[in-house]
Amino acid sequence: MKILSDLRQEHGSVFVAELPDGAIVPWKPLSVGDALLYKEAFDAELIAPAVLENEIWKKCVTDSILVATIYKQKAGSVTSIVKTILDYSLPKTIEEI
Repeated sequence: MKILSDLRQEHGSVFVAELPDGAIVPWKPLSVGDALLYKEAFDAELIAPAVLENEIWKKCVTDSILVATIYKQKAGSVTSIVKTILDYSLPKTIEEI
């Protein structure tokens, strides 16, 4: 298992999430603008959530193997990580915007 310093050396400044199966997912947050656009798209329900989740996964997960194997991830893994990314990326206060 890689430690955070190894991941940061390999991927730059990243956040890390651990899946229930022990897999480590390094990711970077969305820009505030992108986060607001994705939130709006999820709320509007005009685009399938899986499509939006795939876009965010590919944009934010920094491990190219995990990005390439998105369709092999266990059920709920992508949704869980994307929810974390979106929650972290969205501004919580007016000042953050």
